[in-house]
Amino acid sequence: MRDLLRQSLLDRRVKRMLTESRDAHAAARALETLLLCYDPLFKGLAAGYAQEGLRSFEERLSGGFLVLRAGQKLHPAVAAFFRYLVDIRNLLSLYKHLRWKLREAPPVLAGGKIQRGLLVQVWKGGDPSGLGPLLERLTGSRPELTASGLEGALLGGLSDLLRRQGRDPLQAGVLLDYLWRSYVQARNRSLLQRMGDSFEGDLAEELIR
Repeated sequence: MRDLLRQSLLDRRVKRMLTESRDAHAAARALETLLLCYDPLFKGLAAGYAQEGLRSFEERLSGGFLVLRAGQKLHPAVAAFFRYLVDIRNLLSLYKHLRWKLREAPPVLAGGKIQRGLLVQVWKGGDPSGLGPLLERLTGSRPELTASGLEGALLGGLSDLLRRQGRDPLQAGVLLDYLWRSYVQARNRSLLQRMGDSFEGDLAEELIR
């Protein structure tokens, strides 16, 4: 753990929590205490970990950061990036709840471009095809409503957005576009190396364009 964190950009206080806490539960409580100094959005992090495990902890942590950033006064290009990430999270969550016919309503993060009311309307309709108009509005296309098709279209739409914003070399968009392209390249290469010839599905659906 210490070797992994040595090159990390994490705050020193967070590194100390991860290496010095007696167990994962203690680290989760310490992190929640620290983050509550910045925003009450992070209340319940430790309880989520104790009751539902690491997946709930990660969802609460990343969701809290997205909402926090989307609600701040940021450069327009950066604000658009975080709004789009909120939309991705909300749409994927809604699709999974509809696809698996879960009884509880999906959590909706604030700050996205797609209004909460539209997401609730699709949820109440109970039909995943209701996502089509929302996807077209956000990405300009209506992908096949599968988990991989939906995620690929949303991430591809984010690539398009950042590409457009990166055309001005004097604005923040060009940096975001570069960082996103680097991430996409690394992710796609990693996927190709892991899957290779053994992958039986449509590999093109898994790659970010």
